[in-house]
Order: sequence, then structure tokens, then C-alpha cells
Amino acid sequence: MKIKKLFILICFISFICTSWRFATKGFRPHKIFNLRNLKDSYKDIKPPEKIDKILNQKYKYLNKGSQLYVFASEDKKYVIKFISSNKYKEPFRRNILSLLPINFKNYRKTKKINRERNLKNAINSYLISYNYLKKETGTIYIHLKNRKIFKKKLTIIDNVGSSYNININSKFFIIQKKAEKLKPKILKIIKDKNKEELKKIVLDYFNLSFSIVKKGFINKDSSIKNIGYIDEELIEMDLGRFVKIKSPNFYENLKKYTFLNKKFFEKNSPDIIKFFEKNLKNYENKIY
Repeated sequence: MKIKKLFILICFISFICTSWRFATKGFRPHKIFNLRNLKDSYKDIKPPEKIDKILNQKYKYLNKGSQLYVFASEDKKYVIKFISSNKYKEPFRRNILSLLPINFKNYRKTKKINRERNLKNAINSYLISYNYLKKETGTIYIHLKNRKIFKKKLTIIDNVGSSYNININSKFFIIQKKAEKLKPKILKIIKDKNKEELKKIVLDYFNLSFSIVKKGFINKDSSIKNIGYIDEELIEMDLGRFVKIKSPNFYENLKKYTFLNKKFFEKNSPDIIKFFEKNLKNYENKIY
């Protein structure tokens, strides 16, 4: 009987913990990546003059990605993105496995190397967005140095309304202009059968893609779900997969860049594909 009660208690506690984690989307302040854990050294980035104005407001939980927790400012003009430490630290379960009489040393070493490489690649991508693609991504600032430059703590509110005051001097974060997601807008335009508006978005999309590829970069995860708009201007919202282009063939790079979104239009608006391909063809003879 005692075992049954204990089992029920464990199940109840597990249910509460799982429900809470689902409600908070897994966010906890201690899960924000601390710059003390950053092994590589990066050049310091000077905050913009308006940084105090940007940070002197509350930020509310917006969403999360595979690498980041995203919070939106009260004035709805900015987002602050915190790197998740969970992505780049050894899972607790692996520490438990290390207690077993099995040699996990090589496995753990390989996983550690992969995590460090992935973090380095992500940071390099963020730096590309800041150094070369500010206009195309809306990137304003990246905090990569553990130094005391922000006097006030930042107030953030999680998905269930809990408020936290965070000392961001030691935290890895990115500030970006807040954009609205493009995908719902496109789907509405397709539903309303507004072909002229859809053509305009296709042209704007090629202008954005052309600008990025022309500068010698490509986003390996460029898709409609990661593109947003501010007023009428499109930007890449996801900053984690930018790489330097290796091939000098401009047209082939543009085809790769736009491939996923061509599939999106083929599925949702087949009538626009000829217009899409025609605009892609216009760039065939372009050179860097």
C-alpha cells in the first residue's frame, strides 16, 4: 500500500513539473548562457547610444527557438534574445550514465567537441548579422563580453507572468528590431487572392535575398517562417545559420538561398511560381 501511495505521489509530482515546464516553455533565468562559460575570446562590441532607452523597459516572453529565448519590449519595437545554456552544456542524464561501469569517455568527449563547435558557429553567424547584415536582419547589438556596463538590471516576464530582474552584464544576449512574421501575412494574401500584393512580396523577398548573397553570405535556414517584416521592409529574423559563401557562382548561390521558399510557394500558391522563377532568372548574369 505504501509503495502504491509513493508511486502515485511520484507521478503527481512528475505531472506538476512537466505541466509547469510546458507552461513556462522551459525557461528559467539560470538557463540563460553565462559569458563566464564562453571559452573563446571575441572582440568587444560597443553598445549603441540608444541602448539605455532600449533596455529601460520590461521585456515579455515571446517565443523560443532551438538556441534562444526571445523576449519582446513593452514598446514592441525590439526583441532581446538570450542564448540557452541547455543547448551547450552536458545533459544531466549523461552525467548519470558516467556512473555506470561502461566507458563513456570517448562518447562524452565527442559530444563536448560538437557542442563547442556548434556554439562557435552560432556566434560567428550572429557576428555576421551584426557586422555585415544589420539592415537585412535588424541586428542592433550583441553582448559578448562579461563587463559591467549596464547599471540597471533588466526586468523580464516569463510565459506565466513571473517577473525576474536580470543582471545582463554577464549574460550572452542579442538585441534586434522586432518584426512581424511574414508567413501569416502571405497566407492571408493567398486566401484573399490578392496576386499583385503577393507579387510585391516576392519582389521584396528577392531584394532581401540578393542583398545578403551579394555581400557574400547565405542563411542555411532561410525559410518563410524565419522571415519577418517591419512596416513594408523584409528582414531575416533567425540569425543562427549565416555562413560565408564558398562558391563564386552568384546565381547558384541565390538558387540555393531561395530553394526552400520556392517550395513554399509551389505548395501554397502554384500560380505565382512562373513569376518567382522569372525573377530568379533575372539574376542569372549578375556577378559579385
